[in-house]
Amino acid sequence: MIFSSIEQTLGLFPLILGMYFSYRILRLTDLTVDGTFVLGAALYGRLLTCGCGYTVAVMGALIGGALAGLFVSLIQRHDRMDALLASIVTLLMLYSVNFQVMGKPNLNLMHFDVFSLVFGDSKIKGSFIVLMVISGLLMAGIKIILRLPVGSVFRAFGADKTLLSRFGRNPEVYRSIGLALSNGLAAFCGVIYATVNGYADINMGVGIALTGIGAVVIGQQLVAFLNMPKVRKMKGMVFLSSTGADLIGCFLGLLLYFLLINGLLILDINPINLKLFLGILLISALGVHVNKKRRKPC
Repeated sequence: MIFSSIEQTLGLFPLILGMYFSYRILRLTDLTVDGTFVLGAALYGRLLTCGCGYTVAVMGALIGGALAGLFVSLIQRHDRMDALLASIVTLLMLYSVNFQVMGKPNLNLMHFDVFSLVFGDSKIKGSFIVLMVISGLLMAGIKIILRLPVGSVFRAFGADKTLLSRFGRNPEVYRSIGLALSNGLAAFCGVIYATVNGYADINMGVGIALTGIGAVVIGQQLVAFLNMPKVRKMKGMVFLSSTGADLIGCFLGLLLYFLLINGLLILDINPINLKLFLGILLISALGVHVNKKRRKPC
C-alpha cells in the first residue's frame, strides 16, 4: 500500500506544485487545472495517435496547458472577474475543447507505453525512478524560481498586487506567467497520468483541483506542526528553508491523501462513498487552516 501511495503521489506531484504556486504564492484559487490536466493528456494522446513523436506530444501538451492558463488570466485581467469564477468558466469551456481534441470520450494509449518500451519487464521500477527524478527536478526548479528576485515579485503579487504598480511593475504580467506555469504543470501531470495508466478520459480530472488545494493546506499544517519549537527540540530537527519545507509539506500532504484512499479501499469501503469521506477530510483541513489564519495576531 505504501509503495503504491508513493507512486501515485509522484505521478500527481507536478500538478500539486502548480497548485502551490497559484494558491499559496499568487493567492489565486484556480480550478482551471481540472480542465488543463485533461487537456494535457488529450493533446498528448491525440498527437501520438496522429503519428507525432513523444517529444512533440509532450511539448504540445505543455503549450496547450500554458495557453489555457494565459486565457484564464486574461479573463481576470484588472480583476474584471473574480479568480474563482473565471476559472470555473474556463473549466466549463475546456470540457468542450478537450472533447474536440480527443474526438471521443477517451483514448486508448496502451500501444504508446513509453515505460514498457524503455524498461521492458522492469517497467514498474523504472517508472518509479523516472517519476522520482521528475518530481525532484520540478521541486528544485520551483524553489530556484522563488529564491530569485522574480520570486519575490510573485510573492508581492500574492500579498498586495497594487504595490507592484507603484514600483513600476505590471501585475498582470506576473498573473499571466504564474497561471501559465501552474496550468502547464497540470497539463504535464496529465501527460504522466496518461502514460502510466495507458489512457486519457474526458472525466479524469474531476475534483483534482480540490485535491491539490487540500494537499497544499494539509502540507502547510504539517510544516507548521514540525516547525514548532517544542517539536523541533524534541526531535532534534534542523528544519529546511520556508520554501523547501512548504514543497516537502505538499508532497507529504498528497501522500497522506493517497494513504487514506488506499486505506479506505483496504477496509472495503464502497468506492462510491470515497468522495464523501475525502470531502469531509478536505472540509476539516480547510476549516482548520481558516481558523488558524483568523487567530494570527495583527
